[in-house]
Amino acid sequence: MTTYYSISDNIETIGEFQDEGVLHPKYQCQECGHAISPRFAQITGVCKFCQTGENDFEYLDQIFSVTIYTYDFRDHKITNAIDDVKEGEYADEMAEILEWGVNNLDSLREYDVLVPPPRGSRDASSNHMKKIGDRLSDRVDIPLEDCLRKSENYESQRSMDGASERWDNIDGNIECVRDFSSEPKVIVIDDVVTTGATLENCAEALIESGASKVVGLPIARTEYLDDLVEAEVYIPEDEIPEDERP
Repeated sequence: MTTYYSISDNIETIGEFQDEGVLHPKYQCQECGHAISPRFAQITGVCKFCQTGENDFEYLDQIFSVTIYTYDFRDHKITNAIDDVKEGEYADEMAEILEWGVNNLDSLREYDVLVPPPRGSRDASSNHMKKIGDRLSDRVDIPLEDCLRKSENYESQRSMDGASERWDNIDGNIECVRDFSSEPKVIVIDDVVTTGATLENCAEALIESGASKVVGLPIARTEYLDDLVEAEVYIPEDEIPEDERP
């Protein structure tokens, strides 16, 4: 038996993009970065996907997402802009959003290296996250290392139909082309995270190359509107205080 809590107050505005608010969930899963309810944050600190093992991060320590990407917000400027980020648009604006994350989420200011995911082609200029990362590096004074490559060709994650397909598509197909001797703490930056499969495979390659800790910092986390406004979030009954059980 389950019960549900509303998280209608789970949004704060952390800045502006083209005169529209950049929205950040106040309460997020301590593992994957999904929005969770205040009550759920107090009871477990993790979302239902991480609690049930659907998300299984072995190498990635945590995902810290800055803002939200939701299909329900098709008229929201930042959602539409993120669709254009892969084309090289809005690099300065997205670097500013990520800067907020470095400055405000956990102790990211103390990390040693920024790393973008592997580029989609041999043309380095096609790596939009390197372009954004260069600007972010200048803002936060953390060096950027473009050291991840695709070890095998795989389809775009956005072309995959579901979570399991995304994990299978990218599994073991990212490699790090340098070795770290100083055991750095690494932030992998990305545009949009849906399942975390790309970040986990980046983290695996980085850990095997000598990184001591890897976290993910996407510009946005894919969310559904119901997870943010007047949502119903699953909590197992045995984790609900007895006086609040139905």
